[in-house]
Amino acid sequence: MPVILQREVKISKLMGYGEEPAKVETFVREVSRAWTMSTTMTEEMRLDLIKDNAGPIVRDEIRCMREGQTAEEVLKELQRVFGERRSPIQLRDALRSTRQRRGETIRLFTHRLKAAHAALIARQKVLSQTEDDEASLVQQLIDGLQCPTLSRYLQEQQKEHDLGFRGLRDIAIRWARDEDPTAAATGDAAAVQSITPQVAADERLDRQEKMLTDVMAVQREQATQLSNLTSALAGRSSQISDLTSAVKELAVGTGRPDRRVKERPGYNAAGQRVCFRCQSTDHVVAACPRPDRRMGNFPSLR
Repeated sequence: MPVILQREVKISKLMGYGEEPAKVETFVREVSRAWTMSTTMTEEMRLDLIKDNAGPIVRDEIRCMREGQTAEEVLKELQRVFGERRSPIQLRDALRSTRQRRGETIRLFTHRLKAAHAALIARQKVLSQTEDDEASLVQQLIDGLQCPTLSRYLQEQQKEHDLGFRGLRDIAIRWARDEDPTAAATGDAAAVQSITPQVAADERLDRQEKMLTDVMAVQREQATQLSNLTSALAGRSSQISDLTSAVKELAVGTGRPDRRVKERPGYNAAGQRVCFRCQSTDHVVAACPRPDRRMGNFPSLR
């Protein structure tokens, strides 16, 4: 549900990985200020405010968080994930050492794993380094699980269906849905096999949603550029019109005739009849006192 705020409240959109930590700090500060300005905002509305001003990657990170977190906890977690200060080497070591703890649910484990990978990618983007692909995250998910049976099953599903991190995470959560980890690990593999096509479909929908978001962002940027170009052309047209008017006024002020006006033969610009030979208005060519040049030096015969 979108949250309506006052017009003067401005919140910068947090797109996620690759942004400077200063932008994350700005996002946290602006969201916190919006919370304090509204006394009737509930906890659900606070969470909706964060999601409404977050990009697809940030919303995906929020979905990976454990259920029941408050808005302040979500905001602090986003600040921790996207505002990382460690070096890429330290972050890569932290990712490789992330394993499922004893008694830890798969949801919490995958959340920690995704946060470690997100911090590594964000730092690499900031430093303009080559980014690690999702394959390292997927492999660490498979290797970091406590149950070897589940790890082998996820490895098979990843090779067969080319699933990403989110698809494998959903399979693992459904696998360990039983309260007893041992019973969940030895559960019916056919039940998990039946949900695999749906997980693959969800993966495709997520990729299509991200592609659509990128295309819409490019279209908005192109529309802005087209609007700026149209405004510039309108300004040039106005300048050309003003310059044309100034030239016309200058021509009228200097008394220069408009050469585009065509005069009739035998008449001047004022409409008076003139002599074809000397252009005088006192007589016509038949009574012109000037000799006809075509006659040479012969006297006029009259």
